[in-house]
Amino acid sequence: ISPVLEVYMISYFHGVDKHSTHLTITTLDIEGNIVNFISRCTNFNDFISTLNEHDAVAIESGNMTFFLADMMEEQGATVFVINSRANKIISSSTKKTDKNDSEKLALCLRSFIKGDGYTAFPTVYKPSLSIRRLRRMFSGQETLKKSMVQLKNTIIGMLRDSG
Repeated sequence: ISPVLEVYMISYFHGVDKHSTHLTITTLDIEGNIVNFISRCTNFNDFISTLNEHDAVAIESGNMTFFLADMMEEQGATVFVINSRANKIISSSTKKTDKNDSEKLALCLRSFIKGDGYTAFPTVYKPSLSIRRLRRMFSGQETLKKSMVQLKNTIIGMLRDSG
């Protein structure tokens, strides 16, 4: 048994295939049996509220991922944000369905935590909330600057056309 499994006492492994309006979730137990499958979870809070310190979650990176990961971690779950393009088992899959992706995420997570030989688990760095807020603020500032320059150039062009 891996040190991570002993320290966290992980009992359930959740693979989450994330979309903008729903999650597809496969849950495995310690033996690798599928104990739950949700094909279309539209109320994220319903799923997140069931998590605790005995759960590990692998979720694909993308929009809202860090927000969801924060909520899952608040419930006590251990969360891994995965770069699915770098995960060869998922990216090389010939049958790309939400169910297959969530199941493979759960299987890879279980294998990684248990130490069953799967060591290439491409996680994404999750910056702190304060860093993410600063990045959003600076990104918004850059967008405003570009908009101001465009507006200024449009006005200058209109004035030049008018003489």
